[in-house]
Amino acid sequence: MERIPFSEDELKVVGEYPAPFPGMPPRFKYNTPISPVENYELIIKGERPFWLPGMGDIRMEMGRFLPDNEARTKGGKDFFGLEWVYVPVAGGATRKPGEPYITDMNTWKEKITFPDLDSYQWETLKENTNPDDDRVSFVSILNGIFERLISFMDFDGAAMALIDEDQEEAILEFFDAQADFYCKLIDKYVEYGNPKIISFHDDWGSQRAPFFSPATVRKMILPSLKKVLSHIHEKGAFADMHSCGKNEMLASIYVEAGVQSWTPQSMNDHKMLYDKYGDKLLLGISPPNIDPEASEEDLYAGLQDFIDYYCQPGKPPVSVFAMSMDKKFHPKLGEAIYKLSRIALNR
Repeated sequence: MERIPFSEDELKVVGEYPAPFPGMPPRFKYNTPISPVENYELIIKGERPFWLPGMGDIRMEMGRFLPDNEARTKGGKDFFGLEWVYVPVAGGATRKPGEPYITDMNTWKEKITFPDLDSYQWETLKENTNPDDDRVSFVSILNGIFERLISFMDFDGAAMALIDEDQEEAILEFFDAQADFYCKLIDKYVEYGNPKIISFHDDWGSQRAPFFSPATVRKMILPSLKKVLSHIHEKGAFADMHSCGKNEMLASIYVEAGVQSWTPQSMNDHKMLYDKYGDKLLLGISPPNIDPEASEEDLYAGLQDFIDYYCQPGKPPVSVFAMSMDKKFHPKLGEAIYKLSRIALNR
């Protein structure tokens, strides 16, 4: 695609997009030379984008009619009838602890019934899609392989079960059945929403380290994860992995599994990950903290090193994600990242 030099006229606000999450402000629509979805498609094809994409370029299509989505965001019962409780400090819900539904996964066939996906109101996904919204369509599959195990067993029970030889065969069998269920869920999303990006949500670590060793991931989780991500690829969508925690030592497994993009949290070494895996993973990188009261001049100065590092000529791009729900951002942060990256990526 022909490179178009940046023009200040691009910063003209020509509309608004809805907020990506409840409680967040709406996103401005700028007078961009190509649409956000066209810009993201350049990255998917391995080409240089016009600007670093971010949350403002994504259209979330969660499907609130699905029990899992409602339970994880507001609380209530999930696909399997398990109760989730909203936690304000986390901005989401978690399974009510202390009441594990299963204590031994050898009994899972007696206690777990996968829901009939045809019973849900999938037409509403199509009906609620705005055809004039030119952002990247994005859906997220919540409660991934290990997270689902936590929901049934509580965290300590799930962590122990992964390394319990007596439960190993049953867990692998359940994970495989669960992967088949996710593949059917992906089919429904593609049929009714045709998303460009499908994100698989499975947190693997704490603030200090992963929950498990690379060997355990490869043995217990990787086979089923590969099945799910391969199905996303087969359906023509881009496979994103949402996986919180200090998981940098597992980055090679994300690549091996078929993950195409991952947003590592701030406790990870972003520059190391970019230098080592940037040509294999589209990394979502948080911008530096800029005082919301800073002058526009200080804002641009504070972002310049960030832009210079992640927009180097001949190097792969990143996406820019500022996910904190409780942190206030500079009102012109998005505009500044757009302008600086537009200029840098046009070199």
